[in-house]
Formats: sequence, C-alpha cells, structure tokens
Amino acid sequence: MRKIFLSVLLASAAFGFASAEKYAEIDGLWYWMDAGTQIAKPCKATQVWPVPEGMTYDDLSNTVYAGDVVIPASFEYDGTTYQVTEIFSSCFADAKVTSVTLPESILVLGQSSFARTTELTELVIPNSVTTINAQAFMSSGLKTLTLGSGVESVGMMSFMSCKSLTDMYVLSTTPPTLEGYNFNMTTTSQMTLHVPADALEAYKGSDWAKNFAQVVAMENGGGDVEVTGITLDRTSYIGIPGETFTLNATVEPEDATDKTVEWSTSDESVATVADGLVTLVADGNATITAKCGEFTVTCSVIVDSTNVGIEAIEAGDDVKARYFNLQGIEVINPAEGQMVIERKGDKVRKMVF
Repeated sequence: MRKIFLSVLLASAAFGFASAEKYAEIDGLWYWMDAGTQIAKPCKATQVWPVPEGMTYDDLSNTVYAGDVVIPASFEYDGTTYQVTEIFSSCFADAKVTSVTLPESILVLGQSSFARTTELTELVIPNSVTTINAQAFMSSGLKTLTLGSGVESVGMMSFMSCKSLTDMYVLSTTPPTLEGYNFNMTTTSQMTLHVPADALEAYKGSDWAKNFAQVVAMENGGGDVEVTGITLDRTSYIGIPGETFTLNATVEPEDATDKTVEWSTSDESVATVADGLVTLVADGNATITAKCGEFTVTCSVIVDSTNVGIEAIEAGDDVKARYFNLQGIEVINPAEGQMVIERKGDKVRKMVF
C-alpha cells in the first residue's frame, strides 16, 4: 500500500529558492522524502503534515508500528530513487515493534528514535551509523544492543531507564563519546560491556567502564561470539507423575552473542518441558533436549508410579535423615520438588523435598 502527499515549501525571497518535501507510506511505514537531495527518513505517522487528502489526523495518530520491521537502504518512488540515511526523531517511540532491521545506509539515529519500545529486546546498529542522538533508546525493553564500528558519539540519556539491558556490544576500536546521564536508572550490576580485544584497555579507562559490572573482550575482535557448548545441571531424573523439576542450562562461552536455549521432549505423554521446567505426566521414558546453536545436551527421564525398591531400604537407628528415590537408591542432594522417601531412625515417609 502506498500513499503520497506533496508539500511545497516556498523559502523566503532572501534565499531565492524553493524545496519540495514528500511524505509516502510504503509497506506500512511512513517516510519523509526530499526530492532535491533524494534522501528519505522513516518517520512517525503523526509527523506527517499537513494531513494527506482522504485521511484524518486520527488515522495518523492511530497508526502504531508493530511486529517485525525491515527498512530498505533505498527505494524508488515516483521515478526517483531515495537513499535512507537517517531515522527520524521519535520514529519508533512507543511503537510495538519486536524487531527492526536497519540498513548499512543509515548514518544518524534521531532523538528518541527507539524510546519506550518496550517489546524490542534486541537491536543491531549497523557500522554505517556515526551519530546516535539523545534519548535514542530511553526506557526501551532492550536486553542486548550492538553498536556498529562507525559510532562516534552517543547523545545524552540514550540508555536511561533501560532496566532490562544486560549486554552491550560496542564494535568501535575507539570508545565513542558519551554525553551525560546515559545510564541513569539502569541496572548496572547486571550489565556487561563487550568490546574489541585490542581496545579493551581503552574502554576500561573510559567513561563506558563506569556504567558496567564488567568489560570483556570479544573473542573474534567484533561481531557475534559463537556458542561453543551447552551443559545441564543433571543428565537423568526418576520420579512419579505430577512431579516437576527444573533443568538449568549453561551456555559457553559466557559472552556468546545468542544464548537462546530451545527445549524439547521426546514424548509429551510422559514428560513436558517449558523453559527448563519439566513436568512428569505418566509412566514411561522420555528424553529432554536442550539446544543452543548447533549444540545439544539431554536429560533422561523415567516416570514410575510404583514404589519399586522401597523394600530395599535398610532399617537402622539413623538420627540424621537419609533420602532415597522411588527405586531405593540413596539421593545425597534431592532436587527441590523431587518425590523422595525420607528415613529418619525407624520412621519412613514419602515426601516432596
């Protein structure tokens, strides 16, 4: 869907020239365009003025960008090719976008361009960007942010109130200039700054280091850090229907760019899994698999509703409690939520630990 509105702005006679601005909606995104310079900037719908014919201001104000957005490096419109070089101020402010792909043609991020994008958790700023203006990401939901190698300056309050931010990758070998109040009201104790290895000391001696719990070198000097392995805190579990237990996955290296773990079960009728929480459903065997990148690790699960092996627990005068699984095998450190047999002296009981 494409809509176009032409606004002719006559400059004062003192300057002796006229320029034309165009606003067009292309594939659901509004652009400000300058026919003279052939430059285009994606903008907020409410920044379009005057209101295009056939539309009302309510139509514009009700336009909220959402979902996955891909911005092209250039596009042809009305016989002219426009280069997309800047994100207009407040373009995505308060938007419901979940991902935004920026082209390498972008040079500038406007003020508040991604402010309060609470559903945007990850963003990569391309190497072409040199300037990030004030409040660019303020109060966003970003967890991971990558600043390309060309970034030279970051405007004030750009990361203020980014309370979910945990990892920032800055690819420039020279620490970009930081203006004031950039990291106010962020959780610095949870934040790690990843920088090129040959620039590690430069960042540690800069204002950047004051705002992060740790500053670490990227193994490949920049870009993505690949996953090298994944482990689980247990590789087997035996229980009865209705039990739940949690599997904790550790992804290596610690600063891997994408540590997303995918969980699956071989048989949902026996055991299910969601974000590491395993629920035992019915008698049988199942394999729980955790996958990150190209690496997988498994945990074998046996669900048995019978009390096999209980008779094998020897009687004794123990004062200290001992714990056994339902197969009669002693468990030194029962997992929270695990069904066990507790023996203390001559008293025996089945319990959830």
